[in-house]
Amino acid sequence: MRIGRWILALSLAVTGLAPATPLAWSQTVANDAPADCSTGAIARQRAAFTKAYAAKDYAGALNAVDPLWRTCFADQRRDGVLTAQVENDFALALHHTGSDGECMGMLMTYSPGRARPTPEMLALPPALQKAIRYNFGLCKPFCDPDKGNYPDASCAWMRAEEQFDAMVESDFKARPCGFKAPKGAVALPGGSCLAVTPAKVAFDISTVDEHSPDEICPGLALYSPGGKQSALSVPRHSLLRARQFCCIDPKLAVDSGGRIEITPEENPPEDCLYGHRETVLQDVMRLDGRALVLLHRLHQID
Repeated sequence: MRIGRWILALSLAVTGLAPATPLAWSQTVANDAPADCSTGAIARQRAAFTKAYAAKDYAGALNAVDPLWRTCFADQRRDGVLTAQVENDFALALHHTGSDGECMGMLMTYSPGRARPTPEMLALPPALQKAIRYNFGLCKPFCDPDKGNYPDASCAWMRAEEQFDAMVESDFKARPCGFKAPKGAVALPGGSCLAVTPAKVAFDISTVDEHSPDEICPGLALYSPGGKQSALSVPRHSLLRARQFCCIDPKLAVDSGGRIEITPEENPPEDCLYGHRETVLQDVMRLDGRALVLLHRLHQID
């Protein structure tokens, strides 16, 4: 399923947020949908969009591109450039018909707000990348603080996107351990391995305040080829010591300089306490003897 009409519904489900405006797609006419998705039919429908848009008939442009996208692109794998072109047209029509939140949702696949382009964006021709960024810029003021749309799912997504730009980039890789070790263990320079260890007390939201993070959050341990296990002290400000993320599955990676990266399997993860997905997480550490030193944390967790 393609990003678009249903991505905001998914965002609402995982963030627990409500949209600031009704979904624009409910306003379109279903029988405007093209009869087929042949090359010719798609070209004719796109021409209808272009004609309506040039005439500033934005409702007509929306009614041309919406059924085209819904019928031929939402659930079908097609040429990536053509899909991006149609979704960019759709976003522009949504903007001009007053649905900026949905406009942003239509462009989520390409992460146009990021300073560092994603593979999805880099796969497109430069001119199309520029057009997508421009249209995203038209819709982005929807999330300005004075607009009152902070809880909207599209704005939550945009805030998360901005956090991704702050992640430390390196050649982090989950190099497998060369000897028997727990699942998910990664090899460290020098021959030892690092692995996540289970929490001492199973996470239970009803009793979360009765235990310290050291008890209900996962730990880290060092493993040697001889089978020796040494528990490591986790820095207090690590994401592994934040109650709202104690239930996540942490993922380990190591770069060529020996720095250790900890991120959730899904980023941003679902908050264990509130169910929101707004905080992008990354810890970067180094091992100093038997102690872990926190070099960088992306999150703002006390």
